[in-house]
Amino acid sequence: MAPKRFNPEQDHQEIFVNRNGPIAAFNKAVGDIPADGARLLVFYGMGGQGKTALCRKLKALTRDRQDRLYSHLQVAELDLHGRDKSDPDMLLVWIRNGFAKAGVPCPAFDLAFAVNWEANRGEEPLPILVNAWLGRTSEFIGEAAPEAVTSVRETLEKSVETIPGVGPALTR
Repeated sequence: MAPKRFNPEQDHQEIFVNRNGPIAAFNKAVGDIPADGARLLVFYGMGGQGKTALCRKLKALTRDRQDRLYSHLQVAELDLHGRDKSDPDMLLVWIRNGFAKAGVPCPAFDLAFAVNWEANRGEEPLPILVNAWLGRTSEFIGEAAPEAVTSVRETLEKSVETIPGVGPALTR
Protein backbone atom coordinates (compact mmCIF):
# COMPACT_ATOMS: atom_id res chain seq x y z
CA MET A 1 0.00 0.00 0.00
CA ALA A 2 1.43 3.36 -1.06
CA PRO A 3 1.80 6.06 1.61
CA LYS A 4 -0.87 8.75 1.65
CA ARG A 5 0.23 11.80 -0.32
CA PHE A 6 -0.17 15.26 1.20
CA ASN A 7 -2.95 17.24 -0.46
CA PRO A 8 -2.61 20.91 0.56
CA GLU A 9 -6.22 21.69 -0.37
CA GLN A 10 -7.59 18.99 1.93
CA ASP A 11 -4.86 18.46 4.51
CA HIS A 12 -3.90 22.04 5.42
CA GLN A 13 -6.00 21.96 8.60
CA GLU A 14 -4.12 18.88 9.82
CA ILE A 15 -0.77 20.72 9.79
CA PHE A 16 -2.03 24.22 10.59
CA VAL A 17 -0.59 25.19 13.99
CA ASN A 18 0.43 28.29 15.95
CA ARG A 19 -1.28 30.87 13.73
CA ASN A 20 -3.56 32.56 16.28
CA GLY A 21 -1.59 35.84 16.11
CA PRO A 22 -1.84 36.24 12.32
CA ILE A 23 -5.52 35.18 12.35
CA ALA A 24 -6.23 37.79 15.05
CA ALA A 25 -4.38 40.44 13.00
CA PHE A 26 -6.45 39.46 9.96
CA ASN A 27 -9.73 39.64 11.89
CA LYS A 28 -8.78 43.05 13.32
CA ALA A 29 -7.90 44.37 9.86
CA VAL A 30 -11.23 43.04 8.50
CA GLY A 31 -13.13 44.69 11.34
CA ASP A 32 -11.35 48.00 10.75
CA ILE A 33 -12.22 48.28 7.04
CA PRO A 34 -14.09 51.57 6.58
CA ALA A 35 -17.44 51.41 4.79
CA ASP A 36 -16.07 53.52 1.92
CA GLY A 37 -12.57 52.10 1.82
CA ALA A 38 -10.37 49.08 1.54
CA ARG A 39 -7.52 47.38 3.38
CA LEU A 40 -4.62 45.34 2.17
CA LEU A 41 -2.95 42.93 4.58
CA VAL A 42 0.26 41.18 3.58
CA PHE A 43 2.02 38.33 5.34
CA TYR A 44 5.60 37.89 4.21
CA GLY A 45 8.78 36.16 5.25
CA MET A 46 11.19 33.38 4.42
CA GLY A 47 9.93 30.31 2.63
CA GLY A 48 8.79 27.40 4.75
CA GLN A 49 7.25 29.53 7.50
CA GLY A 50 3.62 28.62 6.75
CA LYS A 51 2.36 31.61 4.76
CA THR A 52 0.65 29.42 2.17
CA ALA A 53 -1.12 27.39 4.87
CA LEU A 54 -2.14 30.64 6.57
CA CYS A 55 -3.50 31.99 3.28
CA ARG A 56 -5.57 28.86 2.73
CA LYS A 57 -6.90 29.01 6.30
CA LEU A 58 -7.90 32.68 5.94
CA LYS A 59 -9.57 32.02 2.59
CA ALA A 60 -11.49 29.14 4.18
CA LEU A 61 -12.63 31.47 6.98
CA THR A 62 -13.85 34.10 4.52
CA ARG A 63 -15.96 31.63 2.55
CA ASP A 64 -18.52 31.75 5.37
CA ARG A 65 -20.61 34.63 4.05
CA GLN A 66 -23.07 34.15 6.93
CA ASP A 67 -20.45 35.52 9.33
CA ARG A 68 -20.98 39.29 9.34
CA LEU A 69 -17.26 39.86 9.85
CA TYR A 70 -16.51 38.40 6.40
CA SER A 71 -19.71 39.07 4.45
CA HIS A 72 -18.40 42.21 2.70
CA LEU A 73 -14.97 40.89 1.70
CA GLN A 74 -13.61 40.41 -1.78
CA VAL A 75 -10.57 38.24 -1.25
CA ALA A 76 -7.72 38.18 -3.74
CA GLU A 77 -4.69 35.94 -3.64
CA LEU A 78 -1.33 36.34 -5.33
CA ASP A 79 1.03 33.38 -5.33
CA LEU A 80 4.52 34.40 -6.41
CA HIS A 81 5.99 30.89 -6.33
CA GLY A 82 7.98 30.28 -9.51
CA ARG A 83 7.43 33.77 -10.93
CA ASP A 84 10.14 36.19 -11.98
CA LYS A 85 9.78 39.03 -9.48
CA SER A 86 12.19 41.40 -11.22
CA ASP A 87 9.58 43.15 -13.40
CA PRO A 88 7.53 45.67 -11.38
CA ASP A 89 5.04 46.15 -14.23
CA MET A 90 4.20 42.45 -14.24
CA LEU A 91 3.88 42.45 -10.46
CA LEU A 92 1.24 45.17 -10.84
CA VAL A 93 -0.55 43.09 -13.47
CA TRP A 94 -0.55 40.02 -11.21
CA ILE A 95 -1.93 42.03 -8.28
CA ARG A 96 -4.55 43.65 -10.52
CA ASN A 97 -5.56 40.30 -12.01
CA GLY A 98 -5.97 38.83 -8.54
CA PHE A 99 -8.39 41.59 -7.63
CA ALA A 100 -10.20 41.30 -10.98
CA LYS A 101 -10.69 37.56 -10.42
CA ALA A 102 -12.20 38.42 -7.02
CA GLY A 103 -14.72 40.71 -8.74
CA VAL A 104 -13.07 44.07 -8.16
CA PRO A 105 -13.37 46.27 -11.27
CA CYS A 106 -10.17 48.08 -12.28
CA PRO A 107 -11.06 50.65 -14.98
CA ALA A 108 -8.78 53.43 -13.71
CA PHE A 109 -5.86 51.03 -13.32
CA ASP A 110 -6.48 49.53 -16.76
CA LEU A 111 -6.44 52.91 -18.45
CA ALA A 112 -3.43 54.23 -16.54
CA PHE A 113 -1.53 50.99 -17.09
CA ALA A 114 -2.28 50.96 -20.82
CA VAL A 115 -1.12 54.57 -21.16
CA ASN A 116 2.06 53.88 -19.19
CA TRP A 117 2.75 50.64 -21.06
CA GLU A 118 2.38 52.37 -24.43
CA ALA A 119 4.71 55.17 -23.35
CA ASN A 120 7.41 52.95 -21.85
CA ARG A 121 7.08 49.52 -23.43
CA GLY A 122 5.01 50.17 -26.53
CA GLU A 123 7.04 47.72 -28.62
CA GLU A 124 5.83 44.86 -26.35
CA PRO A 125 2.27 43.52 -26.39
CA LEU A 126 0.12 44.62 -23.46
CA PRO A 127 -0.01 41.83 -20.83
CA ILE A 128 -3.26 39.93 -20.39
CA LEU A 129 -5.58 41.75 -18.01
CA VAL A 130 -8.34 39.56 -16.54
CA ASN A 131 -11.80 41.09 -17.12
CA ALA A 132 -10.09 44.05 -18.76
CA TRP A 133 -12.10 47.24 -18.85
CA LEU A 134 -10.30 48.32 -22.01
CA GLY A 135 -11.18 44.99 -23.61
CA ARG A 136 -14.88 45.53 -22.96
CA THR A 137 -14.82 49.08 -24.29
CA SER A 138 -12.72 48.24 -27.34
CA GLU A 139 -15.75 46.74 -29.09
CA PHE A 140 -17.24 50.24 -29.05
CA ILE A 141 -13.98 51.93 -29.97
CA GLY A 142 -13.10 49.43 -32.71
CA GLU A 143 -10.17 50.35 -34.92
CA ALA A 144 -9.83 53.71 -33.19
CA ALA A 145 -8.54 52.10 -29.94
CA PRO A 146 -4.90 53.25 -30.25
CA GLU A 147 -5.97 56.79 -31.11
CA ALA A 148 -8.48 56.75 -28.24
CA VAL A 149 -5.80 55.71 -25.74
CA THR A 150 -3.51 58.45 -27.04
CA SER A 151 -6.31 61.03 -26.83
CA VAL A 152 -7.26 59.98 -23.31
CA ARG A 153 -3.60 60.04 -22.26
CA GLU A 154 -3.17 63.59 -23.54
CA THR A 155 -6.36 64.72 -21.79
CA LEU A 156 -5.31 63.04 -18.53
CA GLU A 157 -1.84 64.56 -18.68
CA LYS A 158 -3.33 68.03 -19.05
CA SER A 159 -5.81 67.40 -16.22
CA VAL A 160 -3.23 65.90 -13.87
CA GLU A 161 -0.95 68.92 -14.28
CA THR A 162 -3.55 71.00 -12.43
CA ILE A 163 -3.30 68.99 -9.17
CA PRO A 164 -1.32 71.17 -6.73
CA GLY A 165 1.96 69.65 -5.60
CA VAL A 166 1.30 66.31 -7.26
CA GLY A 167 0.44 67.03 -10.88
CA PRO A 168 3.91 67.90 -12.21
CA ALA A 169 5.41 64.76 -10.63
CA LEU A 170 2.68 62.51 -12.02
CA THR A 171 3.02 63.83 -15.56
CA ARG A 172 6.71 62.92 -15.54
